[in-house]
Amino acid sequence: MIPSDAQKYNILLALWNVLDAANLSDNILIDNRKSASKLDSFVVIGINGRIRNQMGYSRCNCFVQLFAKDVDTVGTVNITTIASMSTALQTAITKDKHSGAYTFNMGDEIGKRDFLGFHSVIYDVSCLVS
Repeated sequence: MIPSDAQKYNILLALWNVLDAANLSDNILIDNRKSASKLDSFVVIGINGRIRNQMGYSRCNCFVQLFAKDVDTVGTVNITTIASMSTALQTAITKDKHSGAYTFNMGDEIGKRDFLGFHSVIYDVSCLVS
C-alpha cells in the first residue's frame, strides 16, 4: 500500500518531533533539501517506499540524512559536527523509541560527500505503526 499523504505526514511529523525534542538541528527538512549554501548543518527526513501491512501492524522505512558543511574547499569532513549530530540522533532514537502510535528503530548508515560541499550520513530508520 502506498502511503496516503495523511499517513506519510503523520509518520514524518512523529519522527520530526522526536528529532526536534533531541535538539538534533534547528533545520529539519522534510523530503528534500533546499539550497543550503547558507547553512552549516541541517537534516532531511523522509519515507523510503511503501507502508507495508504485516500481522496487523504497518511498517515503513524512513531515512534521516545529516548534513554538515565541509571545513574547506578540498572537502575535509567536519567531523565535530557530523559526530555530534550522529550521537544526538542515536540517543534520540534508542531501541523502540515511541512517539504516540509510532515506534522508531535505528538501522544502517552510509556516508558520502555531495557536490555542494557537504558531507552527509544517511540513516535507515524503521517505523512500526500501531
